[in-house]
Amino acid sequence: MTDFSCRCTDGFVAHVASFRDCEVFDVRPISTKIPGVVFRQADLMNPASLPTTEGRGYCDSLLCLHAIEHFGLGRYGDPINPLGYQRGITKIVSISMLRR
Repeated sequence: MTDFSCRCTDGFVAHVASFRDCEVFDVRPISTKIPGVVFRQADLMNPASLPTTEGRGYCDSLLCLHAIEHFGLGRYGDPINPLGYQRGITKIVSISMLRR
């Protein structure tokens, strides 16, 4: 499972990590280590900071809880962009194995 911007130190991702490996991408750094969770500091709005898929898809399961609505607001160093949420959704779809 790949997660975008969910604080993995508690909540859903920590629970999922008890039975499945998880990878978390967040623009904010974290220092907590959780077994079964690999953290990568990355910015979904900056495709160069994310894994390249070369058309094959990167993961089979995506999670993005309470993050999309913040894209493009300028709160995390990103430029203000009223369509930031659309860019974020497009990038999430592009790395999913389940694209159509």
